[in-house]
Amino acid sequence: MRTIILILILFFTCKISGQTTDVPHFSDVTITSMGDIQWTVTYHQDISFSIHVEKLINGTWTNIGGGLGGILLDPKEIRVMKTLTNTSRVKFHKGHNVYRLVMTFPDKIVSDEINLDSDISNDDGSLWVVNNKIILDEKVQYEILNSTGATIKKGEDKTIDIADLLNGSYFLYTKTWTKTFSK
Repeated sequence: MRTIILILILFFTCKISGQTTDVPHFSDVTITSMGDIQWTVTYHQDISFSIHVEKLINGTWTNIGGGLGGILLDPKEIRVMKTLTNTSRVKFHKGHNVYRLVMTFPDKIVSDEINLDSDISNDDGSLWVVNNKIILDEKVQYEILNSTGATIKKGEDKTIDIADLLNGSYFLYTKTWTKTFSK
C-alpha cells in the first residue's frame, strides 16, 4: 500500500512540476525580409486563446495586432495539445525593428524577440515594388494607369506582376485609394 501511495505521489509531482509538454508555447518563430512573421503555437484543445504581435517602439512594447484568437472546445479532446502554424505581416521601418508574439489568454506567454534589420521600409504608405512585382497587404481589385490616364492593366490580386510594363511612372488605382509608383 505504501508503494502505491509513493508511486502516486511521484506521478502527480512529476505531472505538476516536471511536465512541460502541457504548457502552451511558441516555436519556429521567424520573420522574412517582407515582414511576414511566421510561427507555430502549441496549445490545449480545450481553451480559448488570443495571440497578438507587439512591436518595440521607443522602448515600449505596443500591440500592433496581426495575431489570431479563437475558442477551441471539443469535449472529446479535453486537455489534448494541438499545434497551429500562422503568419502575420507587419509594418517595419528602415533599420532595426523588434517584435514579439504574446498569448494573452488564458495565460500570458511571450515569444522570444524577433529582429528584422532592413534597408527598406513598408510603414510609410508607399507601394512595395520588388523584383518587378507590386506586393500589397491584401487582395484587391486594381487598375494600373499610365501618365495619360489610360488603363494598362487590371485585375484582382495581392501580388501584381509588372515585368511587362515599360520604365516610367504609373498610378495604381483601387476602389479605396490611388498611389503612384515607378518602374
